[in-house]
Amino acid sequence: SNSEEHAATRKGIWLLGKLMGLGNLAETDGPETNATEWKEVVDLISTSTSYKLSRFDYWDIDSRPIFEHAICHAACMSEDYEALSLARSICSNGVVLRPSCPEEWWRYGKVLGKLGDHVAAQDAVNTSINRGLFEGGFSPGAKPDPFDHSPRGQ
Repeated sequence: SNSEEHAATRKGIWLLGKLMGLGNLAETDGPETNATEWKEVVDLISTSTSYKLSRFDYWDIDSRPIFEHAICHAACMSEDYEALSLARSICSNGVVLRPSCPEEWWRYGKVLGKLGDHVAAQDAVNTSINRGLFEGGFSPGAKPDPFDHSPRGQ
């Protein structure tokens, strides 16, 4: 039912927040989390009609990009092949619909790298840089790491 799907989505969002340490919900201070929990985030959010309809409760925003970003991040953290394949599909769609968006290409590169396609991952990262990532703050001599999970790497 619709209320069960909303409950699953809310649980997925809560678990995502907990794993990311948002609002001091995490039990640890570090990124040591269970890959199974990250996979659960992907499963809970991706199976929800709320995600597919791009609306969630009474939010007056298009929540689809938020859920897509959450799914891709959780898939990368889980390193689960099925979850990464879903993330690759989301990212592939993103670069087709928004080919000039550097963040779409950057995320695509991260997912492709996690899937082991390092040549395509580097191509996606290069496209991201060519589209304007790091404009105004990137040092030209530095080499960006698409798998860096620090705030600057995202």
